[in-house]
Parts: sequence; structure tokens; C-alpha cells
Amino acid sequence: MISRSDYRKHVKIFALEEPLDYFFYRPIAYTLVKFTQALPIHPNHFSLMAGSLAVFAGLNLAGGSQHGQSLAALGIVGFGILDCCDGMCARLKGGSRYGALIDMLVDLVSNICIYLGLSKGLGWDLTPILCGIS
Repeated sequence: MISRSDYRKHVKIFALEEPLDYFFYRPIAYTLVKFTQALPIHPNHFSLMAGSLAVFAGLNLAGGSQHGQSLAALGIVGFGILDCCDGMCARLKGGSRYGALIDMLVDLVSNICIYLGLSKGLGWDLTPILCGIS
């Protein structure tokens, strides 16, 4: 059983968090991390899986098809969940020396892939790229 007090120890306070992360992604991520806690999965594994889903989403967005956009949406939701998992896993198991750097690099590459995929899918409209830069 997952306790609420244990959950609160492993999340940021609401004032530092985005509402969607706090109410949707983090509870799912916490449950996933708790279920995989006994496995030899480290925070960097979650980061790399999240990055893979973001690349998958970007490639599907680039296709511009409605089916590809649906797959991309699933990839983006999966990315959000796994992106929350790496920090929680690091707080539960301890992180690696370069874990924070790997997480930031994966987040950057993921945003680039998603925004470029969206831009390509829209016919190279610069709006998504400019939004990503901002």
C-alpha cells in the first residue's frame, strides 16, 4: 500500500510545481517508481526511456497524420510520467553523479524533438519553434 505521507515526502511542494505535473503526472510516476523499486532500475533509466518516448512523439508529429498525432500524444503523456519518475527514483534510491545533467540533457533534446516534429507536421510553420525557444 502506498501511503499519502510517503508520497508527500517525495514530491516538490505545490508552489514549485506545475499543476498538471502535481495532480496528474507525479501520482502516476510515484506509483510506477514504488512498483519498480525492487528492480535494478536507476533514475537514468527513467530519463532515457522518457527521451525515447519524446523522440517517438516528435517523429509521429513530423508525419502530420491524425494517427501520428494520436501516437505522439501518447508519447508525450508517457514522457511526462517518466520524466517525473527519474527525480522520484533518485530521491528514493539515490542518484548518479551525472544524473541531474543527464535529466537536463534529455529534457532539452526531448523539447527539441517535439517542437521540431510539430513544426514539420504543420508544414514548417515557425510558431512551434519560436514557442519552444521562448
